[in-house]
Amino acid sequence: MKVLTFGEIMLRLKAPGAERLFQTPVLEATFGGGEANVAVSLANYGMDVQFLTVLPNNPVGTACLAELRRFGVDTKKILFAPGRMGIYYLEAGANQLPSKVVYDRDSSSFALAASDCIDWNRAFESVDWFHISGITPAVSRTAMELSMQSMLPVKASEARSSLFCVRIQSRAPPSPMVIPMIFIAVIRSFRKITDRMNTQIGCRLLNSELDTGVVLLTPIR
Repeated sequence: MKVLTFGEIMLRLKAPGAERLFQTPVLEATFGGGEANVAVSLANYGMDVQFLTVLPNNPVGTACLAELRRFGVDTKKILFAPGRMGIYYLEAGANQLPSKVVYDRDSSSFALAASDCIDWNRAFESVDWFHISGITPAVSRTAMELSMQSMLPVKASEARSSLFCVRIQSRAPPSPMVIPMIFIAVIRSFRKITDRMNTQIGCRLLNSELDTGVVLLTPIR
């Protein structure tokens, strides 16, 4: 089975060990992103997996491409474009101190990618499974348009299924009424996609106390 994942991959800068960010002038540099992590995990299990994204046309983008290849991920469908690599800074938690993440992803190559830069019919050639997360359409307006376009060929392609995972999380104490209202808003936002293809939509609230849930979309066969 050949899997295709689509989303943004970013430069991950982590404080060493349990240090605070910039406690010392050292940061550990790696790459990471929801869909890229899925691709790497599947490749580690020996599966045939491709990753599709838009990288900056500079040495940072080239290094990211090489890192994905090192883990056995097929990168032939990755595009290069002007812009920058999105960055996130990670501070690992210790004892009562929670982990801290700072995102710096505005105007990244992925966020600025043109809505017509991907030929989705070609991207889905020989693909059996397509994975995209709810993070991707939230990156920018054009990323949302690309995400919606990616859903349309799924029904006509050989891909057996498509999965949207939407994680909603808040640091504020959750209200019993707020969570269902957020979920309804999420479902309505995806109706634009489901109305344009023969798709079932399912909603499951995983944990109201943690303010977390998922939305699943599966093409009807």
